[in-house]
Amino acid sequence: RNYLWLSTYKGIYLFKKRSHTLNRRFKVYNKADSTGVDVRINSLDIRDDGTFWFIAESQGIGCYESKTGVYQIYHNKEKNSLPKYLSISKFSRKNDHEYFVALQTSEPCIFNVNTKKYFPFAEKISAENMQNTSDIKTDVSGNLWVVVNYRLFIGQPNKKIFKTIPVHDIVYEDKIPKVLKNVLWDEEDKKYYAGFDLSDGVFVYDQH
Repeated sequence: RNYLWLSTYKGIYLFKKRSHTLNRRFKVYNKADSTGVDVRINSLDIRDDGTFWFIAESQGIGCYESKTGVYQIYHNKEKNSLPKYLSISKFSRKNDHEYFVALQTSEPCIFNVNTKKYFPFAEKISAENMQNTSDIKTDVSGNLWVVVNYRLFIGQPNKKIFKTIPVHDIVYEDKIPKVLKNVLWDEEDKKYYAGFDLSDGVFVYDQH
């Protein structure tokens, strides 16, 4: 393509490669979403129908129509355990009409793009405080990976309870849990490669 879409702290911009021009194409559909400051966009998921789903900082999930430049933000309006305005860390596509959502101040939840509603998890992650969920991802095996308070949990298909993934060095002597920095899936090797803060090695996990 001859252009790039950019998510920024001042909305969504369109950069044209050939002309080297950068334009802001971002206007609000619902004026209640417009505040004294620009909407901070932390992540984009671009779909084939021309809609961009994004995280609006301290507000919730929004939808942007690239053809019109119009966006709308969806707050939690349901009477559930989730707050109205959601501080979202990350989101990950569950299927064509749902996202897994990691929240900073509440348990993870699911957002439905058809109903525009948020639902708390039915699964139980931990008996501990589940705030400060910093990341959430699915893999090709159907597992759901969640980072809560810098601890790594895995939810497997058809199981209602998440389990903790222990993090310690096998080669080295220290057994102190580390802060997870990043994890990558290698499709060819069928293995996860993880990096942890203050660690002197790379952690390798199989898909089991």
